[in-house]
Amino acid sequence: TMTSILKVDSIQNAAGTAAMAIDSSGRILQPAKPSFQVTKLGTNQSISSSVATKIEWTDVVTDIGGNFSTANNEYTVPVSGMYNLQCAMRGTGTAGTLDHVIVYLHIDGSLSRTLSQLNLALNQLNNSHVNGSVNIYLNAGQVVSFYGTVTGGSSQIGAGGGGAYTYCSGYLIG
Repeated sequence: TMTSILKVDSIQNAAGTAAMAIDSSGRILQPAKPSFQVTKLGTNQSISSSVATKIEWTDVVTDIGGNFSTANNEYTVPVSGMYNLQCAMRGTGTAGTLDHVIVYLHIDGSLSRTLSQLNLALNQLNNSHVNGSVNIYLNAGQVVSFYGTVTGGSSQIGAGGGGAYTYCSGYLIG
């Protein structure tokens, strides 16, 4: 048997751009790997009851590659590959009138997946949270956005909580 051991601390492309680093504990770091995390801070987003509405993001926590637009509330895929996408949404409304809260993934402006749905059948709560994720192959240039539906009186997509209520993220798996 022949064993090969390659001892390197970093890998770069021919132009010298850092692609990968291996730290002293053996962890592989990829500083240019496309990824994002955004949150909804400030005030709740009022929406029409039962109408899927694009979630308006206010705070970019991380955006490696600069591909998330808060002006359009969209992420433009920079490179083709398998991505993990995730979204959590707080739905609020008048207590005793909430029926369901749903969060959706849209690709290029069209529904791609229902990430999560909670049916409450007119409960006595005044807010509910849903969270869902998917691994999906995306092509460079495709546009990702997240939508939400809240059914009940004074329907809103919840904000605040230091970004703990409504947020989304994504990253290139490979």
